[in-house]
This record gives sequence, C-alpha cells and structure tokens, in this order.
Amino acid sequence: MQRLQQLIEKMDTAANDSIKITALKSYFKSTPPEDAAWALFFMEEKRLQTKTGIRLLKELVATLTCLPSWMLGECNERVNDFPETIALSMPWNGRTCDLTLSTLVIQFLQPLAGFSQRARRETILCAWEILNTSQRILFNKMLTGTLQVGVSKVHIHDALAQMAGIPLSVMSRRLAEDWTPSATWFLDLIKPAPEKDQAMAAYQLHQARNLEGHPERLGESDHWIAEWALEGARIQLTKRKHVISIWSVTNEPLNTCFPELVKAAELLPEGTVLDGVIVGWIDEQPASSDILYARLRSKKTTQKTIQSNPIQFITQDILEHHCSDLRNRPLDERSRALKNVMEEWSQQWVLVGATQQRERINPDFFQQEMFGMDEVLSPSTEKEVLPQPMRKSETIHIPNWSELERHLKECRDRKAAVILLKRSDSSYPTKADDSSWLIWEPPPFTANLILVSAQRDPGKPNGHFIGYGFAAWHDGELVPIAKTNEGLSEADRTELNTFIDVNTKTKQGPIHRVKPEKCMQIAYHDIQKSSRSASGIRLGKPRIMAHLPHLPPEQAYELKQILDSM
Repeated sequence: MQRLQQLIEKMDTAANDSIKITALKSYFKSTPPEDAAWALFFMEEKRLQTKTGIRLLKELVATLTCLPSWMLGECNERVNDFPETIALSMPWNGRTCDLTLSTLVIQFLQPLAGFSQRARRETILCAWEILNTSQRILFNKMLTGTLQVGVSKVHIHDALAQMAGIPLSVMSRRLAEDWTPSATWFLDLIKPAPEKDQAMAAYQLHQARNLEGHPERLGESDHWIAEWALEGARIQLTKRKHVISIWSVTNEPLNTCFPELVKAAELLPEGTVLDGVIVGWIDEQPASSDILYARLRSKKTTQKTIQSNPIQFITQDILEHHCSDLRNRPLDERSRALKNVMEEWSQQWVLVGATQQRERINPDFFQQEMFGMDEVLSPSTEKEVLPQPMRKSETIHIPNWSELERHLKECRDRKAAVILLKRSDSSYPTKADDSSWLIWEPPPFTANLILVSAQRDPGKPNGHFIGYGFAAWHDGELVPIAKTNEGLSEADRTELNTFIDVNTKTKQGPIHRVKPEKCMQIAYHDIQKSSRSASGIRLGKPRIMAHLPHLPPEQAYELKQILDSM
C-alpha cells in the first residue's frame, strides 16, 4: 500500500516521461507479484464491483464527524475530489498501516458486492480505522473506481515491456485480453513466450503520401490500381497459431473494441495478415464516423453496442498468407491472393459464421391443435443470417487519368475520404518516402470564419495554444463549427497567439474566449453532425488556409451558406 502511495507521488512530481517509466519499472520489480497485479488492475482503469458510491461515503463521514453536507460541499469546492475530501475530513488516528495492497483488496474491497448494506458500512468503517489519511484517499478512490496514477497506459505498458524484455506491442496485446489479478498471472505476464509473442507480432503499416500535382506525371494509368479509401480507422488483422489480433496504426490492440471481427477472423486460414480500414456501416453502405468513434471509446463492447454501432472491415492488402510473407511480392499477385482469401472466407461465413439458431413459436398453432399441446407450443428453430463484417475494398476502373478525375468528384457521395493509388508492380512499401502508394484528395471547400476561442495545453499553462475554435453566423449569433490547429506556420502561430493574449475576454480552465474580431479562411472536406456543438454540425478535417485582416467580422459566412455548399 505504501509503495503504491509513493509511486503516485513520484508520478505527480516527475519532470518527464523517462522518469515516470523508470519509477514504474522500479515499482514492478520491487513489489510482490500479487500486489503488482492489483496495482496494474487499477492502473488499467478497471473497476471492482463494490456497490459503493460517493453518497454512501458522504453519509458515513457525516456520521463520524457530524459535519453537515453543505460543509462537505464547500470543502470539495477547494479540493475538487470527493474521495479525497472525505478522507481529509476524518481525524487522523496517528497510526501507520502496513497492510499490503492485495490484502486490502481481497479482505475489504472484493467482498463488498456480496455484503448487506449494514455489513458494507461496517467494513468501510473498519478499513478507515486502520488506514492513515493518504491511504484512505487511495482506498476511497478504489471503492468508487476513480483511482488514477497520473501516467498513460502507453508508459505503463512500456515499463512492463522493458522489464520483461518483450516488444511494447506484445505487452499491450497481452493486457488487452481478459485477466484476473494474481501473482501467477503477473509472473506469466512478464515472462517471455517467443512462439506466442511471434504469433502476435504486427508489421509496420505504410502511410500513403499525398499526390503532388496531377496524376498524369505518374505515367500510364494502366500501371496503377485505384481504390475508394473510406474514412475510418486503419488497422492490421493477424491470425497466427490460432491467435487473432487487431492492431491500430500505433500498434495498440483493438480486440476488445471489435469482438465480432475477432470471431469472424476465426474463419480465415492460419498465417494470415490483412491490412485495411474499419468504418461505420449501416444498410450495406458506409455511415458516419461517429459510429466508429463510439466503438473505439467504449470501455466494454456489449452485444447492444455492436448492434447500435455496426462496423465493417474493408480489406485493402494481404501481407501474409499461409505463414508466407508476401510483402516483397508485386501488388498484382497480392491482390489475387487477397481476392481468393476473401472469397473463401465469404463462403465459410455463409456456411458457418453467418447463421445462428433462434427459437420461435410454431406459427401453425391452429392447424396443429389436433397433434397435442406439447407439439404445438414446442419452439422450432429458425436460422437468422448475420451480415458479414468484412469485405474487400472496391477498385475503380481507370481507362485514363481524366476518367479517374471524374470519379474524384464522387468521393463525398461514396463517403470516401480520398482515392488511393497503388502501383500495380510494387511491393508493400516499407519506407516513409516510398511513392508507390499515393492519395488523391478532392479539392476542399472553404469558408471565411471568425476566431472565437483558443485552448492552451493544460500541462503547460504558459505554453502555446493547441487548438483554435471558429464560428459562423446563424440568426445573428455566432455558433462554433470548427476547431483546428492545422495549417499554421510558426510565424503565423506566434502572431495568432499574441492576438489571443491581447483579446481574451474570459477564461474557463484552458479555454480562452476571444473577441470576435479576426476572420480566417478555413478549408474543410465535409460536414458532420455533432450533438456537442450549438450549430449541430462540425467541419471535417478543418485547416487554416489564410488570415483575412481586411474582412469585417460581419461579412463572415452564414451557417446556411456552408450547408448549401455541400
């Protein structure tokens, strides 16, 4: 318990990330495995079922101290953390508690969910009695599921990976699985398993470069393959030795976000690695990216979440087939292999994966009364065909570059962000400057908007602003529709920051409200619905194009003008 307390204090005072990682490694090495497992449980933002909330803790501390509820509220205005406020409100008993973290969890926290209300109260009061003030703060936060260590999961995984001598991505993948804290589990977590680790390993995904100028400079169009590149989350799906992993571009495991895709991948042949993008998908067509983001933000993906936020994995390339690395093979060959794999998978899906048995009451009730009630009311089974969660990306026939340019105008209608161009004889790109994959973007829309807000980095209150908010006119009022920091040179950023410092009207945390005097030209690629915005919309991929010093604010765009432009 004391080690965890000291670790949190170090995290709060650490000057940089390397110090945090060093402190984490030292903690995990010096802490007994069972305590380390439970500490990791809370660091991963997992919660125990304690059936205890702030309300109960307030009642208990009011009984102990006789403090009125309004006084606790006033104290919390200063502390801004109720579990900490409650711990500070109780008198310190002067004791030093040597209780280990695992003992505290197993004896006091885990049993609470099965206790009566009275037993729950007595257990919490007993724990408060033996803990000092700092430990009470941690205990209260564990009770309510609000314990935060002050370090990102990436740094936690990195510290464990360095300690275990395994790749960071493999450690993240191990922690993405369902696990229960124990000494045995923690020791297995940090033990290298070369065969299984190799099965989990992901390739480096290539990021296509922007096409500069017109594609005619690329030569004959028949040397290139064009695809609609839908807007979504780029991922890599691996299946080796019956281990299925879904990796983001930054090698973060996404298995828990897309369990239906993991199940579908069971029908792929062993030793398969696919490159593609996950998109929101409704009625057999791409849907709003809000669906995808809802899945990525979800801490627990239930069947209800899957049904309300359906997705589709659009496969774009195959990097490994039957355990054979295909990255050095020409794209034409890889495309044929991908087509064969997806056709075989689709057939397997129809036969095995797409059907589930569903019970229903026999509809021929009245016609079958003569056969007896047991047979009439006995449920019969009905096969329900589920939509497939994977498909191959759609290619575009390009007889010439002029014809492809016409297709470029269809991007927004097809919910495609760009057209992806791949050289047909190229191997899978492994270098950042490789130009065998290129993206051709449709020309953006532009709007003249007014700067209304700016956001500073909360960790650096005196540093540069990290986001700028822009608004349009609607019924005589300014409504925010875009936020970005893209497109500014360092000189432009310095000039804009100086303007904001001088013209800030009010501050609310890191947000500065600015006098609506500066107009700027903003480029954007689409319009998306937004329930968080007063305008009901937000601009997709906004970018600052130019300052408009001579444009009066009254002449900035109306919201109707922007909506009519699409």
